[in-house]
Amino acid sequence: MPVGEPTVVAGGWNSDDLVALYRDGERLAGALTVNRRGDIMKYRARIARLGTCSAAVKFAAQRTAATAPARA
Repeated sequence: MPVGEPTVVAGGWNSDDLVALYRDGERLAGALTVNRRGDIMKYRARIARLGTCSAAVKFAAQRTAATAPARA
């Protein structure tokens, strides 16, 4: 079964940083990061543990919220 289209979970294709996740069914199959060195190892571990894509998307949302600049 081919891996599906990527889901961008942080940053964007036209921004300075990016996290895109690839899925195979519900399994997390791959991750692409640009200027997010701290993230890639965490996704590699999730892929190795055969983690789910939905759990990785939740993790990405938590990570983005934790690193977002505080708003006044």
